Amino acid sequence: MCTVVCAVLISGCTNKPGSGRSEQRPALLAWETATLSTPFAPPFDRVRLERSGRSTAASEFIPNLHFDMEQSTIDSLLSDSMSYTGSRSFHLGANREYSPTIEQLVSAAPYPITSVALGMWMYTDTLSGRLTMVAELQRDGIQVAWHGKDIDPRELKPDSWNRCQAEFDLGAAAPAKGDIIRVYIWNGGHGDLHIDDMDVVFRGSAIPGKRSGSPYDTEDPGDRPAPPAFAQLMVDKVVDPAASGVVPGGPLPAGSGEVLSIALYDGTTFHKSPDDAIGYLKDRQGRNTQLIRAWCSELGLDLFGFERILARTVNDRVMIIGYDLDVDPLTGSRTVARSPLPRGVLCRIVPSAS
Repeated sequence: MCTVVCAVLISGCTNKPGSGRSEQRPALLAWETATLSTPFAPPFDRVRLERSGRSTAASEFIPNLHFDMEQSTIDSLLSDSMSYTGSRSFHLGANREYSPTIEQLVSAAPYPITSVALGMWMYTDTLSGRLTMVAELQRDGIQVAWHGKDIDPRELKPDSWNRCQAEFDLGAAAPAKGDIIRVYIWNGGHGDLHIDDMDVVFRGSAIPGKRSGSPYDTEDPGDRPAPPAFAQLMVDKVVDPAASGVVPGGPLPAGSGEVLSIALYDGTTFHKSPDDAIGYLKDRQGRNTQLIRAWCSELGLDLFGFERILARTVNDRVMIIGYDLDVDPLTGSRTVARSPLPRGVLCRIVPSAS
């Protein structure tokens, strides 16, 4: 089953195939539209600054990459015919078996890379053809690890945007400083695909928002404004999702798939959209002041990587439970997935002082 990750807020009118209408979104601020250049091949040569960042310890390393597919030095790779957000998407046609590759030198990272996550919105008009998200590790020009996740066309909605995610554990391969991590899309079924709002995240011991870490400095060295800092997610304990009605194989909890907006004890609001892999901390005026990433070292995963999030306040704490969906191919009924199992924590969301 494909799992949901993130999409960005956009401005203006957005035509979504199949919707038959345009949706008006609020105008974005300057930091929400600024971009960073990357050394990767087009169309992966531009990332959205708000959702990406670079480490202060290694200026060429960008641990969180968000490709909104709005800009590239090769415009022919981008399509104006449809998009999930904005006005463009990356067109991976039936005659192209592989996407361009994102290559990251392990030695550029200021921490040991343990895994790489890949997610994207994909539009398909057919239920045939195979698509595989791939991450591989090369050492001295030799492939020492290959990970791929096939997207089952039967679980996709045709003529619709579908969000898919994979996370590949590289720990067993013990990435060395001279190794290269390669991430790409294998269009083995030769489908005609459009891809938008794609994310690549290199995970390790210094993840933004993690209890023992601090937010990356994502300010571009030019005159562009910086996005907000990451608030800290301070986990008190792991909780049992079943105690809150999130039972594997059981019915979906009330409010499943809805936007979360939870008032915190200090007057701020925790806001999380189902289409986002990050949350926002809003002030009393409703403005986004900080970003929230739900990486939990206690669970070894990012709770916002699940398809659905259930959250509520418990005194001055927030309980967050993530779970996936299972869809019956015959009836279309949806239940809480049995694999992966739902996971949850009781935590505090602490604004960063920066």
